[in-house]
Amino acid sequence: MKMKEQIDTLSLEWDHGATFLDPQVQRNVLEHLRPSTNLKSFTIKGYGGINIPNWLGDSLFGSMVYLRISNCYNCTWLPPLGQLGNLKELNIDLMLSLRSVGIEFYGSDSSLSFQPFPSLETLRFEDMPQWEEWNMIGGTTADFPSLKCLLLSKCPKLRGDMPHNLPSLTELELRECPLLVESRNSYDNNNFIIIIPASDVFDRLMLPLTSLRQLTIDGFPSLTFFPIDGLQKTLKVLIIKNCENLEFLPQEYLHNFISLEELKISYSCNSMISFTLGALPVLKSLFIEGSKNLKSILIAEDASPKSLSFLRSIKIWDCNELELFPPGGLATPDLVCFAVWKCEKLPLLPTRMHTLTGLRVMEIDNLPNLQYLVIYDFPSSLQELTIGSVGGIMQNYGPVWKHLTCLSVLRINGNDNMLLGLFLPASLVTLCIYDLKDKVIDGKWFQHLNSLQKLEIVNAPKLKSLPKDGLPSSLSLLSITCCPLLEASLRRKRGREWRKIAQIPFIIINDKIIT
Repeated sequence: MKMKEQIDTLSLEWDHGATFLDPQVQRNVLEHLRPSTNLKSFTIKGYGGINIPNWLGDSLFGSMVYLRISNCYNCTWLPPLGQLGNLKELNIDLMLSLRSVGIEFYGSDSSLSFQPFPSLETLRFEDMPQWEEWNMIGGTTADFPSLKCLLLSKCPKLRGDMPHNLPSLTELELRECPLLVESRNSYDNNNFIIIIPASDVFDRLMLPLTSLRQLTIDGFPSLTFFPIDGLQKTLKVLIIKNCENLEFLPQEYLHNFISLEELKISYSCNSMISFTLGALPVLKSLFIEGSKNLKSILIAEDASPKSLSFLRSIKIWDCNELELFPPGGLATPDLVCFAVWKCEKLPLLPTRMHTLTGLRVMEIDNLPNLQYLVIYDFPSSLQELTIGSVGGIMQNYGPVWKHLTCLSVLRINGNDNMLLGLFLPASLVTLCIYDLKDKVIDGKWFQHLNSLQKLEIVNAPKLKSLPKDGLPSSLSLLSITCCPLLEASLRRKRGREWRKIAQIPFIIINDKIIT
């Protein structure tokens, strides 16, 4: 292998049978598979030896920029990878026996004059069920001076220190590491991550990292609040998942987050009963999912038109207590995407939707308490529209679709025969009809659809027949999924139903192309 200098990408993988092989034999094999030092990308997967030969951390591998060590189930320690001077990305996962990452990980006896990992930009540790301890090299040397992205995921026993001095860190993800705590109580360096223990889980999390731009926290149900002065005001992206007891930032502090453009709250912050648009001055994207007590989306009394104009996307999913949008409409003139799904108590959509002249995508589904739906209040700028299961009265009569001249994609619940029968927009290119309970599709639905290229029919268990006059001649693709009665007649590629579609170039049934 040393002689194969032309190889710059190499993956060594052991199959599951390696579990029964002698670990020492496997180590001897790997020892003799030492590749050329020209290697740039290297993966070791499924290796069953107790340790990895130290040649992997040899500084002679100066060309290596990518390394992954995966599913090395017997390994109890890591080689001196800090000596790989040009390594940019390091991924370590499924090391089932690893309990400690010590100074040997950094290499060269970790002397004060040695700088480990000088070029490393991305570091990921994932699925490490026994990992308990992460020791740093100490001194004034930065552990990872160039690190931009750090991910710790599913390390349930990891506790104690995290890297302190991370001057280049822009993205931090912490997922399902409930015992991760910082044992120190005071610091004099503004670059520290400070995590203070309470009942062996996070109680407070402060992240005064001056370069941090994206923070993801996932799977900390006992995390209760952020100290206001600790959360970096220059964050651009904040993602909070599965932190049910976390209190969201107080309203009066939100104006300080002058860089936050994207906010995702998923099954977290259950104490939040309202969210105020315009409070975050440059917010572009808002996604709230599974917030159990969210009752209203409001507009800040002192919100400037400028701050509201930044919003491009609002998505609210699975918030069953939501009952109110801002009276008078959203007042977000440049909104591009609006979606509301599975909000069981919501009685009304926002009013004056037609004033949102930049809206391109709109999705509404699973709104059983919706009192009425008015298509002609939708803006003419819409290009993609999903109308799923909604309750109440459809106040739509006459050519309600006529003004939607830009609409090219429509997904609609097949039970809404009234909407389907009201002369759909001639501009449609893609039409998806789902949850149809009829036995026959009405040919009137497709009148004037001379531009239709793709038709999808999903979940129509009773459907037996397509329109007797066939489908639009413009169709290039027909997709049929979970329509067992219709599928049975089409698979034979003969008979009346087949003749209706035989001219369509591509026909897909349950994700399988049959023509």
